Amino acid sequence: MVDDWTRSGREDNIPVPNRYECRRFARIPVIHPVVVTASEGKKFEATLQDISALGMYLKSSVVLPLRAECQVNFHYDPQKAVEVRGVVVRADKLGFAIEFSGVRADSVENLRQFIVSHAEDANSVDVEMISKIGDLPNMY
Repeated sequence: MVDDWTRSGREDNIPVPNRYECRRFARIPVIHPVVVTASEGKKFEATLQDISALGMYLKSSVVLPLRAECQVNFHYDPQKAVEVRGVVVRADKLGFAIEFSGVRADSVENLRQFIVSHAEDANSVDVEMISKIGDLPNMY
């Protein structure tokens, strides 16, 4: 049986929380095109693979290095744009994960709606996001 704990690998074999269960927000799988602007101004396309209120994983042929800053923009409706800033916290040969460092003020509600609209349990995710609104990144 799989549970929320993994073994620490230490001699005492004390269970530790599974790293995916330690996240503050649900991670929602979604495939969606985005445009990434690297800190030096270079723009490239990527594909959003999963998202939460605090970050996202992007599949891309361009992989930014750890701690690189970037901006990600996408539309999910002609009238609804999302713009976030982030820092690369993980990278692999298929892409990279960013943790949001800021969400454009007029994108906060659009980000929430986008995440909720792709969630399997939309009501739970919406309640989670509303209850933890103070954990959201700084607006700019």
